[in-house]
Amino acid sequence: MKQEGSIFNTAVSPHYHAIASTDHRCTAPYKRGSRGRCIFDVKYQYHGSSAQGFLSTDNFVFDGSGPGSPISSVDGLVFGCAHSTHQFGNHGVWAGVMSLDRHPTSLIRQLSDRGLTASRFSYCLVGKEHEHLHRRGFLRFGADIPDQSHARSTALLHRELAQGGGMYYVHLVGISLGGRRLTAITPAMFERDPRTLRGGCTIDVGTAYTVLAPAAYHVLAAEVVAHMQSRGVHCAPGPVQNFELCFRGACDSIRAHFPSVTLHFYPESAALFIKPELLFMAVTHQHTHYACFTVASYAERSVIGAGHMLDTRFTFDLQHDRLFFAPEDCHLDTSAVGMT
Repeated sequence: MKQEGSIFNTAVSPHYHAIASTDHRCTAPYKRGSRGRCIFDVKYQYHGSSAQGFLSTDNFVFDGSGPGSPISSVDGLVFGCAHSTHQFGNHGVWAGVMSLDRHPTSLIRQLSDRGLTASRFSYCLVGKEHEHLHRRGFLRFGADIPDQSHARSTALLHRELAQGGGMYYVHLVGISLGGRRLTAITPAMFERDPRTLRGGCTIDVGTAYTVLAPAAYHVLAAEVVAHMQSRGVHCAPGPVQNFELCFRGACDSIRAHFPSVTLHFYPESAALFIKPELLFMAVTHQHTHYACFTVASYAERSVIGAGHMLDTRFTFDLQHDRLFFAPEDCHLDTSAVGMT
C-alpha cells in the first residue's frame, strides 16, 4: 500500500527510541518481540484490517488552531511505528491510525495526562456529498472544540481495560425505523455478558459501518424489507458481495423509498438520527444494480461505525464520562488538501 508522505526514517530523529520488551509499558495489548523490542499486532475483528510494528517514543509538535495560536511540543509520546499494514480502506493510500481509546498509551490519554486537552476530543466527519471537494476535517481537543451546549448526550460506560474497557461503550436501548419505534428490539439485546465479555455497544470511528447484535439486526432487517416491499422495491434473494441485505434497483431510482434509522440511548432523549442516504450503498454485481443496506450483524458486540456518523459532531468528555453529539455541516470545519 502506498504511504502518504515520506516514510518516517527513525535514524534521523534524535529523540526516537524503540521501547524495550522489558519496559513497564510493554504490557497487553503489546508483546515482547525479538531483539529485545516491544511490538504491537493490532487486528480489527470485524473488517479484517491489521497493523504490526514496534512500540516507540519520540517528540511530537502540534500546531495551533489558528493564526497566532501557540505551537505545543510534547516530549516522549508513545506511538506505534508500523512496518506492516493490511486492508485499511483509505483509497489505497496509507495515512496511519490514531488511538483515541481509554488505554494509557492512546494519544488522548497521554496528552490529557500532560494537562493539554482537558480530557476532551471531538470530530465531525464530512458527508458523502462533499467528498469531491478534496477537503480534510479536524480532530479537535480541549478548548479548541466548538460549543456543545445544544448537543444531546449519553454516558460513556466504564469497563476494565483487561475486559475490553479501552473501547467506548454506550447504553443503546432501542431502534426506530422511519420514526417508528421497533418494540421487538429490546435493551436486553445490547447488554454485555460479564462472563463471555460479548455484547454491549461501542462507538468506533475505525469501523466503517454500524453492526448490530444478531437478534436486533434480524428484527431491523425484516422491518427494512417490509418497508421497501410495501413501496414496490424487492430484495435480492441472497447476499450481494459483502452485504447481507440488498434491494434490486439503482440507488438514484429508489432513493425516495429509503427509510431513516434512529438509535436510542439512555436516557431516551439521547437519540442519534441516521439519514436514509447513509444507510444504503450502490452496488453493481453481475451487471445488476442494487441498493445495499449498510448495517450488518455481528455476534461479538454492536458497534456504531463511521459511515453512520457523517455530518454529526461527536465530542468525547473523558473527565465526566459523557458523549455529546449534534448535527453539523461538517464540511464547514475543513481545510483544502495541501493546506496547513
